[in-house]
Amino acid sequence: MYYCIQCNELHLRSESEQKHIFNSGFHYIDSNLYHAGVCNNDRECDCDVFEKQLATA
Repeated sequence: MYYCIQCNELHLRSESEQKHIFNSGFHYIDSNLYHAGVCNNDRECDCDVFEKQLATA
């Protein structure tokens, strides 16, 4: 499982093939440590804007 910083939810790793799970980012929920990541949903958030800015820089 990983914690999506875009939609603030836990997701199964196998839920979607289009996701990005960070190797160095983590998030605690109820004393459990989860990898942080970004799922592929259609909602735009600050992390999407940041990635688009990086891609066009």
